[in-house]
Amino acid sequence: MTKNRKRWPRRRLRKPRRVRGVAVLPSLFTLGNAICGFAAIYYAAMPEADFQKRFFISPLAFAGYLILIAILADAIDGRLARLSKSASNFGAQLDSLADVVSFGVAPAFLLIKLLAPTQAASPVVAPTVGKVIWLIAVIYLCCTALRLARFNVESVTDSSAHQTFRGLPAPGAAGIIASLVVLHQEFLGEATGLGDWLRDSIGVDLAIQVMVRALPVVTLVLALAMVSRIPYVHLLNQYLAGRRSFKHLVRLTIFLILCLVHLQIALVCMFCGFGLSGPVRILQKRWQSARGKAGLPSSPAASSAPDERLSG
Repeated sequence: MTKNRKRWPRRRLRKPRRVRGVAVLPSLFTLGNAICGFAAIYYAAMPEADFQKRFFISPLAFAGYLILIAILADAIDGRLARLSKSASNFGAQLDSLADVVSFGVAPAFLLIKLLAPTQAASPVVAPTVGKVIWLIAVIYLCCTALRLARFNVESVTDSSAHQTFRGLPAPGAAGIIASLVVLHQEFLGEATGLGDWLRDSIGVDLAIQVMVRALPVVTLVLALAMVSRIPYVHLLNQYLAGRRSFKHLVRLTIFLILCLVHLQIALVCMFCGFGLSGPVRILQKRWQSARGKAGLPSSPAASSAPDERLSG
């Protein structure tokens, strides 16, 4: 006597989907982003003396500029994909893989290479300092990968949904590190050509030491900001796309002039200002809501309005 066994329906295995079409121009910019990130790692690892003789710039500064070029390529590829109406899941995945290299691995490696001479200067605490720096670099890399994975899950291809970000974008965090490294190398190059008295009087040595000691803390804060829920605006969509006021154009023109005067300081101000914009906006909203609950006007114009109405 055979027992009646309950037969479960068999699941049909889905065939893997094939990529039928790829947007060529946005993908080339995305691959250029990855190439710049890989080149930044390669040139940062080169000996400084040989590199400076050939290119008249330090390898770390050259690597920082390559990361900044990768940020520009990352901004262009998404814009091209949306303008040509060719945004796809393939492009989003390729963009995130390139971003891990350019905005995760390359800045972390730059941090380790920049702080390597400080370990040699203090051999007693060098092993401990080296482990702490390596740990901060790994945390930054992991947070970058998590930030990009979360963005892929939560984002859509519609350009109207890209007005704000949750958490500091990976290109913004990489831009802060790269611009600080470039400024540090610029100050270091200027310091070598100055006398001891002049270096002490203008504070170049102090600025170099402050940047070196603050960079690990800044990197750790950037890593936590990337995986946070702090809202950040999309710079291209909010400030460059569409029609803007005349004052807006004047501000952008002044910023471009500042870039021509001193590019390194202008880049640091731009990226650090963007990094601080999210927390500042949250504090501003909380301050306004607290004043609203207390029944106080949020601005001087609002407090003068009743008096004007009474006097009229």
